[in-house]
Amino acid sequence: LVYSAVSCKNIEGRDFSIMEYVKNIVSPYSVCKNLTQEEHIKIIMKAALGLRMIADIGAVHRDIKPDNVFVIRGDSKHVEPEVKIADFGLLDLTERRNMQSDSITAQDVRPGTPRFASPEHYDFGCKLDIRADIYSLGLTAYYWITGEHVNSGEDNAEVLENLKKRTAKPKRIIEVSNQVRYRGTPVYHFRERGTLAFRYQELEKVIAKMIHRDRDSRYKDPHEVVHDLDNVLVGKRAEIADVDIYEVFR
Repeated sequence: LVYSAVSCKNIEGRDFSIMEYVKNIVSPYSVCKNLTQEEHIKIIMKAALGLRMIADIGAVHRDIKPDNVFVIRGDSKHVEPEVKIADFGLLDLTERRNMQSDSITAQDVRPGTPRFASPEHYDFGCKLDIRADIYSLGLTAYYWITGEHVNSGEDNAEVLENLKKRTAKPKRIIEVSNQVRYRGTPVYHFRERGTLAFRYQELEKVIAKMIHRDRDSRYKDPHEVVHDLDNVLVGKRAEIADVDIYEVFR
């Protein structure tokens, strides 16, 4: 669930890690756009389990995005894809949240990737905690399912400007995704019918709570995310996802 370091070394004052070798890494969206509903939920839950491991050691990843959540294809079509969270270059184990990085060169921002960052990521008066990672994982899940970005813009500057405004709302998942269909018809036409429609409604609620702009309205930790996804997987309600869908989606 988390990309492992085989060993850590220091040569001539430079620290580096030797990471485990992982084969069959594939583009997450190329995999996810062809998954079944159940497989979608499992992939997101595996990523949340990896995030739970990070949270359990008191860390904040600070750069959760599709490129850093590896989806690893099984050796055969009968083996489920695995998920590993990688790239811990911005991992924060301390209370110091303002470390700079080459990922962003602007003077007034924190390191990370704007398209998958939380609104508070660029508020220097706010200490980042695991809820920022939960937000980023929610954006990643939204992208996996729909192929679209919540934090929109032509370039990083425009994405940052839109993010700081905190006003833009993404489309509802069940209305934008070509994959969310039942016998060729979009699922939202079947809101009151069967497990398929019910699961996607509940999954949408989970993602809505993950990407709520008010972090106090998000899940407080990945344990809660995993709990709700586990419920959704077996056809139950997401008990903790109490957010109003229309506070998040348009």
